[in-house]
Amino acid sequence: NPGFESGDFTGWTASSMFVADQTSFGGVHTGSYSASGDPYFPFSLQQNFASPISGDIVTTLQFWYKHGNFWDSASQQEVYPVKAQVLYSDGTYTETSLPRVSDWTLVSPSFDKTRAVNGVKIVKPGQSLGNFYVDDFTIQVAAHPTTAHSYDNLTRLTNTTYPDTSFETYGYDD
Repeated sequence: NPGFESGDFTGWTASSMFVADQTSFGGVHTGSYSASGDPYFPFSLQQNFASPISGDIVTTLQFWYKHGNFWDSASQQEVYPVKAQVLYSDGTYTETSLPRVSDWTLVSPSFDKTRAVNGVKIVKPGQSLGNFYVDDFTIQVAAHPTTAHSYDNLTRLTNTTYPDTSFETYGYDD
């Protein structure tokens, strides 16, 4: 349910979030629905993957958002910044701040490619006034490299190449 097109949070855990449609203030990026954070309260939206994904095979991790960090006009600074978290299987995460933007913006949150990615989370920790919308999450992975074998015309193993590009060569006395 990467674009919330089921009209609900199937596959997600949401707190103080609601599904917005095309008629809502922020609308949607594509399709009929997006997710929106409560403008008055802290919120979070999280999806855990069925099993951890090795970071080194993640080729794309991105989503679209609108608005982002909240501005306090009295102090003239951002308060309660909205963060995108990439969650790891050991319970830690990498965090990316989502600056305030007025148009739909594509973001690819940073993450450690040497770690196992377990999920994604959007979080606003405090109370502040302002809308936030998120839509169209994408994660793409490359196929796991495999071990390759080569054979001679007598179907004898002659070469093995491993995913780390190391190899072994075999010779035979005829």
